[in-house]
Amino acid sequence: MKKCTKSIFSIVNQYNIPIYRAKVFIVNNKRIYCNYTDPSGLIIFPLDRGCYKLSIEKDGYVSRQFNIKILNSMEFAKLSLNCVSKSKICGKIDDIIGKPINEATVVLYYLTEDGDLIPIKHTKTLKSGVYSFINVPNGNYIIKAIK
Repeated sequence: MKKCTKSIFSIVNQYNIPIYRAKVFIVNNKRIYCNYTDPSGLIIFPLDRGCYKLSIEKDGYVSRQFNIKILNSMEFAKLSLNCVSKSKICGKIDDIIGKPINEATVVLYYLTEDGDLIPIKHTKTLKSGVYSFINVPNGNYIIKAIK
């Protein structure tokens, strides 16, 4: 006899940042489940043991499909989506008198809802002090530079 399990899925982007409101479908030959991830990127489904097809969709990300097999009374899986965003963050780093800073290290931090900073990309400034980050997922960010 199949036993209903609590299946928890964590949906994150390629930087391991949770994806809020990703649409998740789980299908087997008997039922279709559909729901959205919470702000922590988590989603819980009460599933019987067995095989399922899981699909994840979210604007700005490449949709993915997975074949999953539920075996235990509680399952946890972390699944990732790759961003297809064309967002770009760029700027210029100057010293206090306005002279561009060459070769400064610039770090892009994701700002979580709890106020934590997660470094996701880094680069160096050009001679002109200019830096850029491409393919940045939607979200709140802080940039820090050091020389």
